[in-house]
Amino acid sequence: MTQDDPVVQRVREARRQIAAECDFDAHKLYLWAKEREAELVDRVVKFEPCRSASENANGVRDAT
Repeated sequence: MTQDDPVVQRVREARRQIAAECDFDAHKLYLWAKEREAELVDRVVKFEPCRSASENANGVRDAT
């Protein structure tokens, strides 16, 4: 993948358009993203970190 990759260019252009719609304001961009997430809840991939075998349900390492 290079900077000339057409897919990369399309993604960058989409990001520029979204940022412009939000007046390049980080808070407005955050709100925009949260709205899209709520609208597309069935399409958003949820991140759940893996727990190691030595961590309990609270993410605390067992004393072993």
